[in-house]
Amino acid sequence: DKIFFKKVIIIYFISFVLYSIISIFLIREVKFLLGYSLGQPMGIIEIFFVSLIILFPLGIFHSGLFVALSEEFSFKKNKTFAINKVYLYEIFGTVIGGILLPFVLLQKLNVFQIIFLSNIIFCLSFIFYSDKHKKWIITIILINILGINFSKQINFLSTKRFYKQEILSIKNSVYN
Repeated sequence: DKIFFKKVIIIYFISFVLYSIISIFLIREVKFLLGYSLGQPMGIIEIFFVSLIILFPLGIFHSGLFVALSEEFSFKKNKTFAINKVYLYEIFGTVIGGILLPFVLLQKLNVFQIIFLSNIIFCLSFIFYSDKHKKWIITIILINILGINFSKQINFLSTKRFYKQEILSIKNSVYN
């Protein structure tokens, strides 16, 4: 049913955007949540399972969105071309949002600015998909724009627990 898939797509879309921000906080807080003290390293097995647990929902939302969009596009007349279109969008999104943005912008922007920026790009690409939900999408875009404006403060708050002393500067690097 086409209406069902539109609802599923919107749910996956909103979940993906929100959880992408939440996952950064979870990754930064996991050592404290598990009871590790400041400076105590986690083992490779713990890192693997924690990463799997934190990133699993993001993968579910992303792959669910892909499957639901493929099904949605299959309702069109030329089914082969429609599904190829979804694969093409997926490749462009992966290259731009997954490879280009972090490696090019990481030296200039913090992690939250990159997440908010990629969410805005994701929302702008999605705005053409759904006429009915434009208000929600525009609201999410505005929240992400607001997030970009406060991203230095958000980044500072999320790294504050790492250090006992005052943080004067935070610099990102592709070598972190």
